[in-house]
Amino acid sequence: VNKQIRGGRWQAAALEYEECIHLLRNGGPTRDWQLRASEMSKLCLLNQGACKLKLKEWKDADQACTLVLNIEGGNPKALYRRAQARIELDEFDKAKQDIEELERVSKEDEALAKRLMQDWHKRKEAFKIKESKMFKKMFSS
Repeated sequence: VNKQIRGGRWQAAALEYEECIHLLRNGGPTRDWQLRASEMSKLCLLNQGACKLKLKEWKDADQACTLVLNIEGGNPKALYRRAQARIELDEFDKAKQDIEELERVSKEDEALAKRLMQDWHKRKEAFKIKESKMFKKMFSS
């Protein structure tokens, strides 16, 4: 999978991560296997989320990161990537919740959270302008 990522073949990498996740979920019966599988699933989902962001498949990125957060609530990478996806999906309230959670759980990622919040403000403002123009056009006819 790393070769796919280094080569910028995001779709191929995402598919390989999906296969890995499937294998891990349907793996062995022991408790040790389940713990290791959960950790590996989390890593695969995080990387799949990154691939989906590169592919601009925002919904899929959101879903992969949400699954990570179901395994490990407050995972900084998952919060960051899900916030990015949600900004692109114009889900501003949800994105802001993720950014605030990121700031709360990870002081190391505070600069990233601030940059993400700046992106959030820019996108939200652009969305408002676009929406305003659309309404003006609708009601001026």
